[in-house]
Amino acid sequence: MHIAIWLLAAFVLALWSLLAWAVGALLGLDPSWVTDIGTLAGQVPFGALIEAWIPGWQALLTATLEFTRTALGWLGGFSQVLVWVLWAVGAVVIVLCAGLLSLLVAVVRRNMPKPPSSPPNTPAAA
Repeated sequence: MHIAIWLLAAFVLALWSLLAWAVGALLGLDPSWVTDIGTLAGQVPFGALIEAWIPGWQALLTATLEFTRTALGWLGGFSQVLVWVLWAVGAVVIVLCAGLLSLLVAVVRRNMPKPPSSPPNTPAAA
């Protein structure tokens, strides 16, 4: 059971590291890429149909993209530090959870009743 716990923890830690790397790479890009996405909003297929279901969706999308561009510009170089600090906190939480689960398994195993032992094999008296 301990092996399964630690293998799962290693897998989750690998996914957590991949996510941190991806977010760090995304935040390291120039914020002007968000503006490029905004120009595509007018070219969305079935835009009129979307407008019928969600009135003002293009204005909302433009405002959201503008806010995102501003926030990414504000984060600037601090974003890399923030990402890796959050990664470290998450990694510590993952390792602590795996440790606590291993401790729980050890405590449960210790408190389980032992199976009865079989009598020793004695040669039959002839």
